[in-house]
Amino acid sequence: MKLLLHWIRIVSADFSIMSLYFYVCLAFFALVYYTIARKLRVQWMLILAASIFFYFANSSIKLFLFLLAPIIFTYLMAFIINDLSGFKKSLIVFATVCTNVLFLIYFKERNFFVITHNLLSLSLHLKQWQSVNIIAPLGVSYLSLMLISYILDVAWGTVSAQKNPFKFLCYVIYFPILTSGPITRYSEIENQIFAVRDFNYDRFCFGIQRIAWGFFKKLVIAERIGVIVGTVYGSWQNYQGFTLAVGLLAYVLQMYTDFSGCIDMVLGVSECLGISLPENFRQPFFSTNLSEIWRRWHMTLGFWVKDYVLYPILKSSAIQKLSALLKSKLGKKNRYAKLIPTWCGMFATWFAVGFWHGGQLKYIFGGGLFFFAMIAGGQVLEPLFAVIVKILRINTKTASYRFFLRLRTFFLFAAAVSFQRAQSLKTGFQMWKRVFADFNPYIFFDNTLFRLGLDAKDFIVMIIGLLIVLLVSNMEQTSDGTQKHVRVWLSEQNIAFRWFIYFGLFFSVIVYGMYGYGFNPKDFIYGGF
Repeated sequence: MKLLLHWIRIVSADFSIMSLYFYVCLAFFALVYYTIARKLRVQWMLILAASIFFYFANSSIKLFLFLLAPIIFTYLMAFIINDLSGFKKSLIVFATVCTNVLFLIYFKERNFFVITHNLLSLSLHLKQWQSVNIIAPLGVSYLSLMLISYILDVAWGTVSAQKNPFKFLCYVIYFPILTSGPITRYSEIENQIFAVRDFNYDRFCFGIQRIAWGFFKKLVIAERIGVIVGTVYGSWQNYQGFTLAVGLLAYVLQMYTDFSGCIDMVLGVSECLGISLPENFRQPFFSTNLSEIWRRWHMTLGFWVKDYVLYPILKSSAIQKLSALLKSKLGKKNRYAKLIPTWCGMFATWFAVGFWHGGQLKYIFGGGLFFFAMIAGGQVLEPLFAVIVKILRINTKTASYRFFLRLRTFFLFAAAVSFQRAQSLKTGFQMWKRVFADFNPYIFFDNTLFRLGLDAKDFIVMIIGLLIVLLVSNMEQTSDGTQKHVRVWLSEQNIAFRWFIYFGLFFSVIVYGMYGYGFNPKDFIYGGF
């Protein structure tokens, strides 16, 4: 018994989705899961027990009890609204949504209101509030959105309320998604997580391959890019021109390889258990405009705000009245009579996206309102762009034009998210101002880049890793927008070639992965949002 408790303490010290202990336990868990638990038809109970253990190992009992409050409240309210209609039903749904929103704000975004109050107090001569940093429950940003979607789906009749409280808890704290999502809706997982699942060798192998691919992105690429980003952002006053631009633009590559690598691990672990979670990325850097890149980047968040923020706003009576008024004044065919109401919904949606990323102006701007301004501005200038294309006789169907659109979209997206890494919104603008203070393209040829924390060998490994990710993304890119995993193609190849790739991926992580002093496997970028 003492040995068991000692082992549990050791495991709890590092039980993230990247730790060796986690995968040792996962192997033992899968063995019990597909044998004893399957025979007794209690696989979901085993998942619930594992999820609670995972939560305690990565957080605390106190924070878990905090998290139980909105979970129990949402579970009970979902039952109550089944017997109600009209105003009473709407009132309870509204109260439940507000409770979860306030819970999220209290733990994650409260300082936004502190900062806003302090700015207003300067002119109103009010007492300043003190910023408070408190530890938030693990996964609260994702779980709050899942609870909101659940109560709304029950209210709208999309799903039926789950009667078993333990099954509901199992859905909410399903352990793979606690790290960084994806934001999973009850309808997407209900028929999987509570069903009895047989062992599928091919699916289990696909899960392991995806986990390894996630490790490759995180350890071989993201950690190396993170060194450059940390160096530049840490002492940005010492850089300008292209040197600073490299650090600013590198952040989006770090964020992508870090976040998508984490999601690959999460989806791979879940696939090993026979449960398919929704995809969160679909080759985002092949997008030709900012609207498209957000349909391919953090897809579950994008779909969530579209279904639970944008559409309800556009269907609201206030927006419908505004739309009718504009059509009567400007004419039914006037494009602004259609665009202005849509912009109202878009503004609220993009503000919500930015606010969800963090209760600071840099997140609200860089993660939200920048995209609203660019998308709305593009719609305003669309007739002008059409005229320019016609005058210059630009063939918009060529590969070179698509490449230009993709490059433009990447730089705009990278410029926007770069603000999220800055100390403040003001600092972000100051950094970009310094980018244009000097024209120094020679830094790409005089070893200046090798003084940003990585030597030539690490740069080569990083670039080769990025090229491999680009190659895989290109292979998975389809014209009809569907997802085509390269591992399916790989499974159809000769066994010698397959295992050459498998061993190559495995040993590249072992040999070229970045560990050592300062590395924290729990530090995922989106884990902090």
